[in-house]
Amino acid sequence: MTVATPVVALWDGVNRRAHLAQGVAEFFPIEDLYHEYRNERRTNEAFRGFNPMMRAEGNIPKGAGAFTPRYVVLLEGFKLIPYDESLQLNQLGDMITDDPDTDATLYDISGLTTAKPIFIAPSEAETIQLNQGDIEYASFGNAVTLDAISGSDENKGNIEFPVKTAVRAIQIATGKGFDTINVIGNYTFSAGDDISGLDIAGQSMVKSTILVLPDALSNDCIFTNATLLGTLDGGSTIKNCFLTSLAYVNGFILDCILGDGTITLAGGVIARFVGCKSGTASEDAVPTIDFGGAGQELVVSDYVGLLKLQNKTGTDDVNVSMLAGSLTLDSSIINGDIVLTGSGELENNVTAPAYVVDRMQHSADTANLQRVIEMLRPHHTGTGKLIFWDPYGGDDSRPGDHITRAVKTFAEAHDHATNAGHDIIIAVPGAPSGPTISNEIVNIAKDYTFLRGPGRDFIIKSSTNASSPISINGNGVEVSGMIIEHTGSNAISPGIDVSGDFVLLENLFIENCNDSIVLHNCNNGIVHACDIGGNHGNGIQVSGTSQHTTLKSVIVGNNNGSGIVVMGTTAGTGIIGDTVLFSNTGYGLDIGSDANIIAVTGSVSIFGNAAGDVRNSSSTAYIEESEA
Repeated sequence: MTVATPVVALWDGVNRRAHLAQGVAEFFPIEDLYHEYRNERRTNEAFRGFNPMMRAEGNIPKGAGAFTPRYVVLLEGFKLIPYDESLQLNQLGDMITDDPDTDATLYDISGLTTAKPIFIAPSEAETIQLNQGDIEYASFGNAVTLDAISGSDENKGNIEFPVKTAVRAIQIATGKGFDTINVIGNYTFSAGDDISGLDIAGQSMVKSTILVLPDALSNDCIFTNATLLGTLDGGSTIKNCFLTSLAYVNGFILDCILGDGTITLAGGVIARFVGCKSGTASEDAVPTIDFGGAGQELVVSDYVGLLKLQNKTGTDDVNVSMLAGSLTLDSSIINGDIVLTGSGELENNVTAPAYVVDRMQHSADTANLQRVIEMLRPHHTGTGKLIFWDPYGGDDSRPGDHITRAVKTFAEAHDHATNAGHDIIIAVPGAPSGPTISNEIVNIAKDYTFLRGPGRDFIIKSSTNASSPISINGNGVEVSGMIIEHTGSNAISPGIDVSGDFVLLENLFIENCNDSIVLHNCNNGIVHACDIGGNHGNGIQVSGTSQHTTLKSVIVGNNNGSGIVVMGTTAGTGIIGDTVLFSNTGYGLDIGSDANIIAVTGSVSIFGNAAGDVRNSSSTAYIEESEA
């Protein structure tokens, strides 16, 4: 087996045991066991804290290219525990303990409940190694491996046998023509370490912290996959690293995360930060780039998050492009032009003659643009904040201020809205396939709150037939751009129940409800460009003391009742226009006797309604000639 298909299921450093995996019928002590052990030491920092469990010996030259077989020595009482099964285990090679006179036992079978046959087949042949130099060279993987914890400067410095110090790693790299040192765990480069021109690669930002002290030589280095701090000598390329306190930086800083600390530039040579972002959680912990009190060209491209620039006295140009976030320019910037592009917030405190060319799009600009666009609407202008509601991918612990930070429930979105704030709640179609469906009952009680959806791919579907999917008692409310329906065929409540004044219902599809829309005791309601069909009652019902109602560009058909019903003692002063009423089981248009001043104007098509197209019981209703 191999490290990819291990023979060891568990390494127990505390009890100095290795538990073999189920189904292991045979293994080679060197090729399987020892290689897996080395891999575990390399990748598991906690495991490296235990004293070594084994070592490999043998491979002694016998002349003419012949070597003795290699074998494994188990150290300080380390043993193997076979899996508790009757399958025979075949050990294909030699193992011994480091104290065979006292304890020569290789296996711990004290906990087994099943008889376990173990067959040991010692090596019988000497090893002949051909092209030894090529084989050894390939074992390095074009890099020297440096491990300050488990390495030894007597080792070769390859992946299997790392060295302990940078001095030895540099010697081996120079001798073999390598330009990369792979750092296992953490390492500090100090006086006497000349890593100039080398690639220093960690395991990851979490597993490797690389500290470069001022006395180390580090010109033109490439640092990757580590937390990097200390003092460099310039000309660096830093990739995929976490940076905190770092001095004398120029060159390229690519795809890095900047922590709470100061990065001081080297001066004289341009520094380029590309695709970097801040890694701080608090607005009080701002990553800072310090110009070192001198001239220094700086380019920051596609930055995300918080960033501060400070301490610039030279005239060299600076260009910063923000994808998102906040940029602070400190008052200690006293010279040079700073050109800003992208999107984000700016705190500009520079001191003349330093000059800022601000071409950024700020959130204030976005808010102003939103206000300008909204003011083009004739009414229901959303000049407040945006609140994003995503029933599929939202989370109520989020602020709801961006589509990527949407809340999950409408109730939470409604809580974020300000009464009479002209806030817009955006219904996000977050489902990956098909329409996004919310079974939540929507109650809009706050004045001038606007719920806007994307169209037919967002559905509010009440799962309770006795409750309306949407109820509105706030004034100046808007609902637009979605499907409204009940589950099942026994709905006894309206699709939308309106009691607030100045309500706008627009671009809605209302299906499978009782009455589709009920406007009761409310004034100045507008129903515009809605498609209403397949409901169990009337299409639109205006009742009670409702006045000044406008129904325009509405299609109402195939409802189990009348298309539009106007009833009530003062349900009057209304306008119905540019509307199609067809194939309803009641009347197309039913105007009650108490309805007052109802005007039916424009292109109103009424046809195919079972009880009749128009029943006008009002003496004050005006019906213009149309296609009725």
